[in-house]
Amino acid sequence: MEWKQKIFNQLQERNKRERDVYAEIVKHYNRLTENYSTILVRCTDQERDILTLRQENTDLQKNSVSVAGLPVNDKIRTLENDYMKAKDEILTLLRERGDMTKEVISLSRLVKERDEKLYTEQNKNQILTKENVSLKQRLESTEDQLSALKKVNETIHDEFQALQLAYTQLEERQKELDATIAVLRQKMTEKMEKKCNALDEEVKLHEKRREDDVKRKLDEAKSDLMMPALSNMVSTTASLTQLKNANLDGKVHLTPTIDFIKVIVPKKAIVKWVSF
Repeated sequence: MEWKQKIFNQLQERNKRERDVYAEIVKHYNRLTENYSTILVRCTDQERDILTLRQENTDLQKNSVSVAGLPVNDKIRTLENDYMKAKDEILTLLRERGDMTKEVISLSRLVKERDEKLYTEQNKNQILTKENVSLKQRLESTEDQLSALKKVNETIHDEFQALQLAYTQLEERQKELDATIAVLRQKMTEKMEKKCNALDEEVKLHEKRREDDVKRKLDEAKSDLMMPALSNMVSTTASLTQLKNANLDGKVHLTPTIDFIKVIVPKKAIVKWVSF
């Protein structure tokens, strides 16, 4: 706002200087006008005096008598001298009037130039005033936008601080969760190790039991397989004995021919083996 006041003060000073210059010109012009009026009145009085003197001179020449104890010729010469002085004074006044007229014309020209310059300056001042108003409006609009941006910036700053605080809290919570997860992982690992060790023991025990069971079942199957084999061997021995005895008595006997020995595995043993 300081630059606005500065420009306003400069414009006021410039207008004051221009008005002061015109004031001096107008004052001088008025003084010349007064002098011209005074000189014009004096010239009129002188002309009237001259006419009066001429009339007196004519009257004196007609009468040809002395006045106040002076001869007429002396009076005439006195009047003529007064007339010449008045004439010289009139000529001087006329010269001064001419000079004043020239000066008035010069001053009128100067006043016209000043008026044109003043008109130009006024137009320029109006343009600058309009520009100043436009700049003022733009400045106010910019200030409003700046205020709005400041509010938005403050809002964003507050939101950023809130987010930063929330992020800090989340980091702390994440650290706590990481610590809790680490503890739970350690506990779970220890629990799983214990469970695995227990399962290993159970597996070892199961394998031992299975091996014992297999061994027992194999022993039972072995015993089951040995009993039919022994009975077949006994029947085969009896058949061979009968064949031998029949051949020895010299008769032909129909005896079964033993092509091979068939081993019969009991069904009970097979079931036991498959169930394993």
